This record gives sequence, structure tokens and C-alpha cells, in this order.
Amino acid sequence: MRELDEHYQNVRSELQALRASLSDFPETLEYLEWFDEYVRENELGLALETLSDFLLEPTTSAPSAEVLSRIEILHNLMEMTDSCVQRLRDKAQRSGGPE
Repeated sequence: MRELDEHYQNVRSELQALRASLSDFPETLEYLEWFDEYVRENELGLALETLSDFLLEPTTSAPSAEVLSRIEILHNLMEMTDSCVQRLRDKAQRSGGPE
């Protein structure tokens, strides 16, 4: 049970670090409100999806290499298999960002 608690704390810590890196964008307010609620309710996958959805919005800048790396780490930690990371990479590549 202790390993599981440590795992969830690690995921929460990574999510909070990712949240902090996105809080500079004024347009994230609604997304961050949802994110905070999901974290409070221990819906960590939904919290990650919410931040990813924000980054995938057409009006949002492509993610930095650091943000993209954090999202990929979180997907691996949470064993999530979706197209989010690849779609974010594609967006970054189209804008001349990280590959």
C-alpha cells in the first residue's frame, strides 16, 4: 500500500509542477479550475487530460520541450495510452518547436 501511496504522490507532484508551468496564461483559468477539481477528487487522469486539452486548443501556443516532457512522463506514470502526446508533438513540430 505504501508504494501505491508514493506513486500517487509522485503523480500529484508532477501534475502540480505541470499546472504551475501553465498558470501564466490568462486563458487557462477555466481549465485550471477543472484541473483543481479533478485533483481534489483524485481524478488524476482527467486532470492531465484537461491540461492537455488546453494545450491542444488552436489558439494556445505549442508546448515547450519541458512541458511536453512532463506530459509524457505523466502519461507513462499513469499508464495512459492515448494519442495526446503524439498530437502535442505534432503541434510543436508544426510551430517549429520540440520534435
